[in-house]
Amino acid sequence: MSKRAGVAEELFWDCAAQLFANPDLRESTMFGFRCIRLRNQFVAMPALDRLWVKLPAERVNQLIDSGVGEECAPNGRRFREWVKVVEANESLWLGLLQESMEFVSALRMK
Repeated sequence: MSKRAGVAEELFWDCAAQLFANPDLRESTMFGFRCIRLRNQFVAMPALDRLWVKLPAERVNQLIDSGVGEECAPNGRRFREWVKVVEANESLWLGLLQESMEFVSALRMK
């Protein structure tokens, strides 16, 4: 693991710790990486030096267009509701994790 990856993972879990007051949030795995889920829905994970976070497709496009995010396209197939965030910034990551939890929670209501 690179030093950068260690920093990204540490930042992710520091941000996630602030959200674990929600009893429906738990740690899990996705693609072999530790992640968080809200109920049974994936929320986010630290992977490959970045925050991977699930958000509405429109929000993903905004983050990509603004340069804050990158496409998530493992194996060349783009995930419309996932974005990778490179900048390791606590307030940015915490805000995106909170947005993701709201989005994932609303998905369950549909």
